[in-house]
Amino acid sequence: MDSVLYVRLDGFYTSVVVRAEGAWVVHHKGRVLDGDATALARQVRPGTLLTEAKAVLQGLGRFVEYREEAFLEARNAWLDVCLEFSGAVEPGLAGEAWIDLSPHPDPVGTAHELAARLMETTGLTVQAGLAPAKWVARLATAVCDPRAVRMGAPVIEPVRNAEAWLAPLQTGLLEPVDPVHRERLVFLGYRRIGQVATAPSVGLREQFGDAAFTIRRAAEGNHPDPVRASYPVESFFERIQFGHPLEDRFALEAGLDELALRLAARLCASDRVAGALQLSLEFEEGPPAVCRRALAKPWQASSPLRTALGVMLAGIKHARPPVAAQVLARDLRRADRRQEAFVAMPDPDGARRCVEAAARRLGAVYGEDTVARASGLSVPRRVEVLREWRRATGWR
Repeated sequence: MDSVLYVRLDGFYTSVVVRAEGAWVVHHKGRVLDGDATALARQVRPGTLLTEAKAVLQGLGRFVEYREEAFLEARNAWLDVCLEFSGAVEPGLAGEAWIDLSPHPDPVGTAHELAARLMETTGLTVQAGLAPAKWVARLATAVCDPRAVRMGAPVIEPVRNAEAWLAPLQTGLLEPVDPVHRERLVFLGYRRIGQVATAPSVGLREQFGDAAFTIRRAAEGNHPDPVRASYPVESFFERIQFGHPLEDRFALEAGLDELALRLAARLCASDRVAGALQLSLEFEEGPPAVCRRALAKPWQASSPLRTALGVMLAGIKHARPPVAAQVLARDLRRADRRQEAFVAMPDPDGARRCVEAAARRLGAVYGEDTVARASGLSVPRRVEVLREWRRATGWR
């Protein structure tokens, strides 16, 4: 089953903006994203309508509109922490993100460790929800008590049966369904999601046409909503799960060999080179051990990538046997192709056509006499005589 963790940092926006601009309310698309202690004391909370917030605060303080670029650096700092636990991270707004924890053998324990690590790193309160889909995970944050999270208590209750968990909730929370259709469902008497899930299919099709299928799947908690690995923008992620905790270092190094081969294959297929690597070792309990390294020269081949991973492994101090290893290739860029290798091409005719096409392109840019065939080059007589003499006498 998919395990998607939704994370929201309370106080993130004001923690960034207050230092820069002295503002204390941040809003986006007509609603409050965050406010300082004064705003919260007056019941101006995230989600409050902006017009209502201004009426309550009566012109006190400043209202700052959310601009992504203003929070980008702070956002990337806490998302990098998430990358230590999973290579599939999808940011929402700057203070929220979805993380795919499905590959982990214990997603719930990993979610608690990640939440604790984020609180330790940022000093902010974490709201989190764990569910099979992104939109359900966001709803699941309602049962997360931030005070208990701060005390280190296990409060992230996973949604295991999405249909049963959604059934008592209001129909207006069916996020995958068009808002107009949600209003119509309520008008028709389907005020709870469980009522929508048990509604006759024929009636739904008569009222909503092709959208009835989406409505049904969403109400049953089966609407596909996977995490898109979109952070960092240019990156490749590979993970290997060991069958048991590895006590043998040779087995761990063999796993790194496999990861290097996988990364090299993806880099070659996309004609990219990696400028930085991140290696993470996962354990049965506790947070992962992480090492980051910027490569002195961007690489694409498996051999230098494996060498870099070996150096990084030597720098990771761990006393526990790892159960998984993951590597993230970052700072990807186009490979700098200076010369194509035609000799190794298995098709001689294809090699000849490639050579002729390359010669035509060079001639069009730099002139027809730029490229000359080796068979057409004239060699001085003295050079020819010396070459034949060496061949005859064996002198070198």
